Amino acid sequence: MAQTTLTRSQLLSLNQQQFAWIHCDHGTIWLTDDGHDVVLQAGEAWQVQGWQAVLVEALSDSQLRISASQPSTSRWQPLLQWAQQWLHGGSQPRHA
Repeated sequence: MAQTTLTRSQLLSLNQQQFAWIHCDHGTIWLTDDGHDVVLQAGEAWQVQGWQAVLVEALSDSQLRISASQPSTSRWQPLLQWAQQWLHGGSQPRHA
């Protein structure tokens, strides 16, 4: 799907998008998906969970797009990498 522009308070209903990714490229959007209420800011993405329609509202003038692929970067990626290293004792193997 091409990029969609929404003005503040504008609503969008998305159907048949299971497992698709909603990317917020600009602004702030709120969405509800299968009981999940999510706020996305520019650079964040959400993977659609349910089969029901997803309702999106622009909390500010926003741009979003829908894709079948996961976002290439995540603002949580550095924290996740740190947590994985911490859980596995760092990046260096341990010697007895």
